[in-house]
Amino acid sequence: FGTPHDLTFDRIASTFGLKYHCPGSAGEFVDHYRTAFKRSTSTLIEVRTDREENSRLHFRLHDRIKQALEKL
Repeated sequence: FGTPHDLTFDRIASTFGLKYHCPGSAGEFVDHYRTAFKRSTSTLIEVRTDREENSRLHFRLHDRIKQALEKL
């Protein structure tokens, strides 16, 4: 979410009886994802990102897609 809010995903997960994780690294994310997949359970995994870096990534991807389409 880009707009500030007072909701926390851990409380939302608890409301619905879901396991919740907020990994601090890519490795932790993979571990939590694999565990949830193996257990075949619903799990909410919150991934926090840097908003500015995320925006720069989207622009880079857009440029690469545009370049690829121009070659067609």
